[in-house]
Amino acid sequence: MRLSSILSSAALGVVLATGLAACGPTDYSSVTVLAEPTPVVGTTFAWKSVPPSTAQEMNAGIDNPIFRQRVETAFNAAMTAKGYRQVADAASADLVLAYRVGVQQKSQLEATTTGGGGYYGGMGMCGGFGCGGGWGWGYYGPPQTSVTQINYNEGGLMLDVMNAKTDTLEWRSLYKNRVNSGDATQANLDAIATRILASLPNAGGAPATPAKKK
Repeated sequence: MRLSSILSSAALGVVLATGLAACGPTDYSSVTVLAEPTPVVGTTFAWKSVPPSTAQEMNAGIDNPIFRQRVETAFNAAMTAKGYRQVADAASADLVLAYRVGVQQKSQLEATTTGGGGYYGGMGMCGGFGCGGGWGWGYYGPPQTSVTQINYNEGGLMLDVMNAKTDTLEWRSLYKNRVNSGDATQANLDAIATRILASLPNAGGAPATPAKKK
């Protein structure tokens, strides 16, 4: 796959938000390896800049020099930890790295059930129509279910590792999560980069070490 087609809206599926870190106690994050190593050959890498091409990628929170520098810093550290070495000139590198990041607002319906005293039978039962024998709901009546529309931002960060000499894709991984606008810290991005690269073989062909979920 050529670098010019490194990412499309269809390839990313649902792209994500201005932070790339979980918002709340429920973990919605996921990492999907979209192209397994074929294998990845080489130990040096350089960056290829890929300008944003969709509305999801042009969000002001992610399409700015500060955020992009943090992303590259995070990936540089994660690649170095796996034994790879960054070089300035792509012409002298074994591998070329390129990433795409996007943001999209989504919504879903969530049902919440409250109340209800239990459904049971026997003498002395009190329900919505008074007390007596038989089967029915308890004192507080049947449970009530309410449906609420939840709006949230979902963000995605996808990294491609390409052969610098042939310009072909060797490995691709996608991270997705619900995010908040203030979560794009260097520490969060460092943890995300480590997760994204977890299954990439270490330089020299050593087995990859799985990353802990963040």
